[in-house]
Amino acid sequence: MQSSKPSSQVTDKSKQPAKSASPQAGQEGKGKVQGEGDYESNRRYTESAKEFVASGKVDAAARNAKPQSKQESAEMRKAEQEGASHAKGGPSPSDRKTSPKG
Repeated sequence: MQSSKPSSQVTDKSKQPAKSASPQAGQEGKGKVQGEGDYESNRRYTESAKEFVASGKVDAAARNAKPQSKQESAEMRKAEQEGASHAKGGPSPSDRKTSPKG
């Protein structure tokens, strides 16, 4: 006995594209962009950065981030150069010439 469906309508689920499980699924037209253009994450980051600057803790955080030894300084410089070698654009901050203070 033949199927009641014409052969052109028979579907094989293994040939259908998988449904996306990304956060974007079903978000069309709702003003949300995921990834590097994620508006909500950008808003939260910007607010957090502004709060941190307003707190007056920037100088202390910078001092605490300073290398505590020559070895740590060398490791940080090496890591920065490694990261910069993968980046597009200009030289890393440690490769730039700085004017002497004074």
